[in-house]
Amino acid sequence: MWLRISRLQNEEYVLDMEEGWGQVALDRLERFKIRVQCEIEATQLQTVSILGQGANAIKEISSTAEITSDAGWPSLEGFDLLDRTSVPPDGCEIGTQDEYEFLRISNGIPRMGAELTEDVIPAETNLVARSVSFTKGCYTGQELVARLDSRGNRVPKHLSRITTSGVFATGAEIKGESGAVGRVTSAADSGTGTIGLGYVARSFEVPGTAVIDDIPVLIESAFI
Repeated sequence: MWLRISRLQNEEYVLDMEEGWGQVALDRLERFKIRVQCEIEATQLQTVSILGQGANAIKEISSTAEITSDAGWPSLEGFDLLDRTSVPPDGCEIGTQDEYEFLRISNGIPRMGAELTEDVIPAETNLVARSVSFTKGCYTGQELVARLDSRGNRVPKHLSRITTSGVFATGAEIKGESGAVGRVTSAADSGTGTIGLGYVARSFEVPGTAVIDDIPVLIESAFI
């Protein structure tokens, strides 16, 4: 599970994640709460994401929210406001969910339930460098992550960005010269065609051209 941790006080933290995954995170944390005095409870916060050029300047005047946190998108300015009644700061243009999805896919940001499932491991997602510590104490999954990192992250598949002037949908099979090499996990209208994310087999050379439903597509690394 991919989540963000914000420190409120010396011994108080907020863990936020995508809607619908809070109980899953809570149940897992409770399973591993051994010999430690710690209380964990579920709560609800509203999130407002400010993304795009000029976001950093707006951030300086948006300190009234309970939590202000960098969005963590490598190639796009942005931050999130988390509060019980978060509202967009003045000077922001309200976007649509479709526009957000286009930005997410364009920037190679995986989403829980789409790119992030029980069928993938961290090294396949391009998130290790931004999300995993190799210096802190033990944690669940540490041995697998560290072992793969020491071996150059040679994993069976990698998250990739898919673009075409045609149309494809989530779940579509990606085919290379030798047959199926992956499957689309997210897709959005790019304005000139379709852009998507999907996991592609290590054997497929990226960047390269593949086919989805007889439509040529360009496969590139999702890591920007």
